Amino acid sequence: MQFVAELTKTWPKDMEWDHGEAGETQAIMERIAQQYGLIDDVRNAHRYGQGWISGELPRLTKTGDRLVNGRAPCPRGCLRRKHPILRRACSKREAIYELVKLERLKRIQVAEFWKACEGKPCCGHMRNCPLKKD
Repeated sequence: MQFVAELTKTWPKDMEWDHGEAGETQAIMERIAQQYGLIDDVRNAHRYGQGWISGELPRLTKTGDRLVNGRAPCPRGCLRRKHPILRRACSKREAIYELVKLERLKRIQVAEFWKACEGKPCCGHMRNCPLKKD
């Protein structure tokens, strides 16, 4: 992938990982998602910024042990007989909770990574580098 990235100045979307600790969190998210049949949800959010994981995330309780408001519809948009399934009734609620928790952490880790890079010069190897000055 390094060779492709060097030629195109972009990293292939299907092989893209977040920087620093966020990449490790992303790998954990993918393992959980794979087990529960949610891998497309995680990958679409990361690669294309699409889907329920990419937008505003459901809130967690103050203790952080579950999603707030179990009577709200499942954030994935799960349906049963054309009616929304409640969060507390969704068969994948534990996985969804874990993914929400990890996505929140990953967003913090990404922000911390780029904050640590502030003031460092861009090497010019990648077309869409956040360090690049316009």
